[in-house]
Amino acid sequence: MQTVREKGEVLHVSWGEAYTPEQKRDLEESVGKLLAAQPDPVKRPAHYTTIFKDLPVHCETWDVVEAIVKHYPDPVLAGQVMQIIQYLIRAPHKGNLLQDLQKAEVWQHRATNQAASLKQSPPNT
Repeated sequence: MQTVREKGEVLHVSWGEAYTPEQKRDLEESVGKLLAAQPDPVKRPAHYTTIFKDLPVHCETWDVVEAIVKHYPDPVLAGQVMQIIQYLIRAPHKGNLLQDLQKAEVWQHRATNQAASLKQSPPNT
């Protein structure tokens, strides 16, 4: 985009079209809203954001995960439970349901073993 002056007014030129500052601001605002509504594959992937769309409040996968795992007494176990939840939540939305359910099962076995080892270990005093 380049900026040019025409008849004393600053115009912003993009793709051969000229815009006044007000038109440029309106266009940028519209594009910003459109981009904000689109899933971001890093920050807001669709398989994490569309799942809870039927709930009366806005929430995403990480909201659910954090609300659950914070109650686990062991950070390793919490991390394993986090993996289980994430795989179960996104399984029907990523295109390979069976594989994600199998991954959740692997993490479930790890979490079960970790919980069993915690039960056998004496508490830290």
